[in-house]
Amino acid sequence: MSREQRYAEVVAFHGHSCPDVALGLRVAEAATARLGRHAAGNELVAVSAVADCSADAIQLVTGCTVGGRNLRIENTRIKAYTFRRSDGAEVRITGRRGSVAFRTPEIEALARTVQGRRATAEEAAQLTELQTERVHRILAEPEEALLVVEFEVAAVA
Repeated sequence: MSREQRYAEVVAFHGHSCPDVALGLRVAEAATARLGRHAAGNELVAVSAVADCSADAIQLVTGCTVGGRNLRIENTRIKAYTFRRSDGAEVRITGRRGSVAFRTPEIEALARTVQGRRATAEEAAQLTELQTERVHRILAEPEEALLVVEFEVAAVA
C-alpha cells in the first residue's frame, strides 16, 4: 500500500486531514519499520507525549490502542513518541526542529486567530491552504529531514 493510500485510510478512520495525522503516519511508519507492527509474538507499546490527532494514525498503523492498554498518551505537548517491543528494543521519535513537522510562526499566528474566532474568511482560507500544503510536505519529506529517530536494541543477557 502506498503512503497516500495509507494516509487516506488514516483520514477515513480519524475523520479529517491535518498535519498531525500526517505526522502520526510518518512516526508510525518509522516505528514499524524498526520494530514491526503490534501482534501476537511481537508485543509493542506506544507512548505519545502529545495529545493530538497523531494518536489515531499511530493506533491504526501500529496496532497499539488505548483500549488494548498498549497506547498511552501523556500530554506534555512535546512531539515525541516512544515505542517499546517486549524484547526490550525501543525507538524514540521526535519531530526534527526546523522541519515541516512544526508550525511556522505565520501558521501559528493564523491558527490562533482562527481558533479565537477573530479570523476573516480570507485568513481562515489561508490557514487551510497552508495546512494542506504542510500535509503534502510531511508526507513527501525524507524521514531524516522530518524526524529524529533513536533506535536501541535490547542488550542480550
